[in-house]
Amino acid sequence: MIKYFTVNDDFKFIIKQFYPDVKNIKQISTGWTNFVFKAKIKRRWWVFRFPRNSFFSKVLYKEAGVCEFLHKEKLNVLVPRLTILHYKSKPFSIHKMISGVPLTECKLKGKQTKKIAKEICLFMNSICKIKVPIKLPLASTFLKNLSLVSGEGYDLHKHDLLKKMERQESVFSHGDLNPGNILIKRGKVVAILDFAFACKSSPLNDLARLLERVPEQQKLLFIEEYEKIFRTKINLNELSILISMWQYVELRYIEYIKKKHPDIQLPKSFS
Repeated sequence: MIKYFTVNDDFKFIIKQFYPDVKNIKQISTGWTNFVFKAKIKRRWWVFRFPRNSFFSKVLYKEAGVCEFLHKEKLNVLVPRLTILHYKSKPFSIHKMISGVPLTECKLKGKQTKKIAKEICLFMNSICKIKVPIKLPLASTFLKNLSLVSGEGYDLHKHDLLKKMERQESVFSHGDLNPGNILIKRGKVVAILDFAFACKSSPLNDLARLLERVPEQQKLLFIEEYEKIFRTKINLNELSILISMWQYVELRYIEYIKKKHPDIQLPKSFS
């Protein structure tokens, strides 16, 4: 079992062991899977992520490999470039902080929403065409493994449609393309974060994950942009089932967080 960090770790002390000149270490109130801190090193802000369990300690290595590869691709957005360090055999990552505001904190209107939706769908379309030279699990397999973290009673049949669709077509997928992982700056999508869930899956997997968190009144706009860019007609019944699957995945993980990690400040909508 790979080691991981707990609330008993002195994160500021750990960071200073590696970067003695570090300043302004602040914990970021996010990180369902990691303890997250930002700090200033030589006039630049950096992000430190410390895995909360052995599952995400293992996933960290995959994420670093995926991000390293994506830096060589011509994407329409930035992605973090992770460096993995170890403290007492426990892995953690550091990357330069990318300036921007999470989509969850943006109040978009009309044409702004359409523009952002188009840029996100262009990103989804571009990664679908990438052949990542790293062995990645299917999303259904990854979620099955994640279910072991969530605890007993998980209904694996929730993944049945996704498994069926993955047998028909399987492409590179971000895996957790929720609005919190999308950074906006000056009305433009500038970066996509957190590739911990990176996998192979149906092209609809990322759209379903996104729509699970997008405000109801914006969903149709995202669907329309997706259909234009992918030149396809979405089976709305299948999409609805996948969205429900992601709602279930999130609900189960929130239950796990409340039980095992009461220090995490969940958004009011999840508490």
